[in-house]
Amino acid sequence: MARRRQIAGVGLGLVAVCAALWWWWPSPSVDDAPTVKAEPVVKPPPRRAASTAGPRPAAPVGGNTALPAASADALAIAYPDQQRVECPAGHLADGAYVGSGPGLAPVILVAGGRAVAAVSEAKGEGLVNQHQQPAGAISWRGAVDGAGRCEIGRPVPVRVTGRVADAQGFPAAGALVRGCAPGEVVRTDEDGSFSLSATRGADCYPMAFLELDDGRFGKGTYGEVFATSKDVVNLDLTLPRDDALLSVERQREQAEGMAQLFGRMSDDRRNRFEHITEILADERGEPEALAALRAWHEIEEALLEDTETQIERLLDPEEQIDAFRESWLSLY
Repeated sequence: MARRRQIAGVGLGLVAVCAALWWWWPSPSVDDAPTVKAEPVVKPPPRRAASTAGPRPAAPVGGNTALPAASADALAIAYPDQQRVECPAGHLADGAYVGSGPGLAPVILVAGGRAVAAVSEAKGEGLVNQHQQPAGAISWRGAVDGAGRCEIGRPVPVRVTGRVADAQGFPAAGALVRGCAPGEVVRTDEDGSFSLSATRGADCYPMAFLELDDGRFGKGTYGEVFATSKDVVNLDLTLPRDDALLSVERQREQAEGMAQLFGRMSDDRRNRFEHITEILADERGEPEALAALRAWHEIEEALLEDTETQIERLLDPEEQIDAFRESWLSLY
């Protein structure tokens, strides 16, 4: 089995996956009249070891003489259908980083105090991640392959607080809340209150989850923390009704559907990865561009392995339920 490494946020095309999965599994409405009080008996799913792959701040792109142009050439090869934007990034070390956010390609290359990113939208915002933590916040406007405005600033923390109620409106002690930071899952205190960390520059959607001791599991309502949110955001979340929870059998069905979705993503990533592997093997290109492309190749390899490992777990009867819940708790 492939090594189990997880690069949060990002490696699985988080925004696209969330949008697809959100449509596929509708949330219960806050306005639904509750009929049964669901006492939360929750426990966090088992955690896998943090990935040691992915963004490496000391991985040079072409050495000290690497030019931003080489990074742009590398991303042009890796993402031929996307625009490239270049930003000042004096606080970031040379290397390859993981980008997360709508319209932002998953690999950002930094060389000589300049960052180059591939984008599919004319404007947008996102995060530049390093070791599963935000290293910067990126924003761009009017992107037309090198034109337009692009900035990368230092990450600005946002405090997210709130309270979770059960389906009858009573405070839900011990409920799980999926946070904004990669892998962040917190449990509410006695009065249903919780506190999370977020970073300005990317949207996220904290969500309450419920698990009963008979194995039923489901999501409650979610809150919205936007890229432009203030320093403190307060949310009110509600757990699902007891009769809205997924049975174990239904969770297994959802896991298989999720595996199919991840499989399509894996196929696309695999085709691109193999194409770049051939280019590197034949050494087609300038040395600086090839060095930048190798940095991209290393991160894409880790992301591909993560996706394929998760597919295996979603189809493994012994790990299927845990894998399904971990996926929901890690996506945002």
